Amino acid sequence: MKPTRQELRIAGKARRDAWMDRQKQFCWVCGTMFRLCVHHIMERLGSPERWDQTPNFFVICDDCHTSEFHDTADADQLCRKKMHDPEHYDRLAWNLSRDERAPEFVTTAEVAAATQRIFGGAI
Repeated sequence: MKPTRQELRIAGKARRDAWMDRQKQFCWVCGTMFRLCVHHIMERLGSPERWDQTPNFFVICDDCHTSEFHDTADADQLCRKKMHDPEHYDRLAWNLSRDERAPEFVTTAEVAAATQRIFGGAI
């Protein structure tokens, strides 16, 4: 039987809270340690059943979350995910969650280019 929306919401919150408790507590964009939340790289509309999974989680502060960060390229966000949460970085799983027919929606080369641009080198 398919879970209800309420059951999905409760399970998702528990998963996000458990993941956040294990993260280094700073914004992956600006580095602040205040007013942190979980950002979802892929929007809920893209995949409502698979959206709330650890490969899609990203630590961000309220200020960065309310800025233009939502317009940041997926490859840039995935590169930060790889840098700060390598245990849960899974580009292929993230791509397949977004669209099962597009395992290369964001390529390894795009993440590498973002890494070079943002961090100045390889992770």
